[in-house]
Amino acid sequence: MVIFYLCHENYQQLGQPINVRIMVDDIEQFYQECLARFAIDSNTEIKIQPWGTKEVEIIAPMSVSLVFYVIDRPVTFYSN
Repeated sequence: MVIFYLCHENYQQLGQPINVRIMVDDIEQFYQECLARFAIDSNTEIKIQPWGTKEVEIIAPMSVSLVFYVIDRPVTFYSN
């Protein structure tokens, strides 16, 4: 699954930066493969987010944020 988010801040044009979220089957294996191929810096970490995902972010050229993730636990959606 690929989800595109366009971010807008008052000092940038719409569409800059771009955040792309890509779901993977095994975030730990993906992370190790990226490290082995020097696709990411060794300081990059897998982060556990409060909304229920484990993810790793790679900043590509032109400030494109690629976030690879797995759903770590069931996500509860709240409504008013």
